[in-house]
Amino acid sequence: MKKALVIIVIMFLSAGMLAAFTLSDSTITVGGGFDTISGTGRDIFTDEKFSSSTSGGLLYLFYDLKLGQTNWYSRLGYEYLLFPGDYVFKNTTYTKDSGYKRSASKNRGGVYYAFKPVSKIKLCLGASITEISMTLTDKDYAVKQSNSFYAIGLIADCLFMFTERFGARLSLCHDFIFFAMDRYRYAEKTYEIVMTQSEFSGGYALGARIGLSYQF
Repeated sequence: MKKALVIIVIMFLSAGMLAAFTLSDSTITVGGGFDTISGTGRDIFTDEKFSSSTSGGLLYLFYDLKLGQTNWYSRLGYEYLLFPGDYVFKNTTYTKDSGYKRSASKNRGGVYYAFKPVSKIKLCLGASITEISMTLTDKDYAVKQSNSFYAIGLIADCLFMFTERFGARLSLCHDFIFFAMDRYRYAEKTYEIVMTQSEFSGGYALGARIGLSYQF
C-alpha cells in the first residue's frame, strides 16, 4: 500500500515538476494546528476488530507547486502531533508514563484548484491521499507496533496575502479512512520479525491548521 501511495504522489507532482525545474511557482507553508484521529482495523494476533484514536496539537509543512500555467497546484504535506492527548491503541489506553514512545503523523499528497474572489484572498479546493500513522515503540524490547490508516482527504484553504509573496493560510484537513494496516516489528541486531494485517476499514481524521506561506 505504501508503494501505491508513493506512485500516486509522483503522478500528482510530475506535471508540475516537468514545467518548473526551479522553486519558481512553488509555495512553502509552515504552521501549527489541532487534529483528532479515529480509525478501526483488524489485529494481527487475534484477528479481531480494534479501534485506535488520539488527538492533540501539531506542527506541519506543506509544499505546493503550480502545475504549468493553470490554476491547479500539487501538494506534499507532513504533519506531526507534538503532544498526543488520550492515546488509544488497539482498544488500550496508553499514557505518557506507560513506558512506550507514542507518536502520530500524516503524509499527504494531493492536488487543488486555486482562485481569487478578491485581490488579496486566495481560496483553494481539492483532494489528497493521506497516510495516517499511529506508532508505539518499546525501546527496551526493540518492538514497534503501528497502525497505518489510508484516507481520502479534503484540501480547503483560505490564503490572505500580506504582500505579493507572503501570506497567512487557514486550512481544513478532513481525512476519511478507507483502509487500515496493523503492523508489528521486532528488530535486534541482525534478527528481525515483521508482521502485517490489512483490511478495508473506516474512520476519520479531522483538523484545522494555521500557518505562514511564502511563494517563490
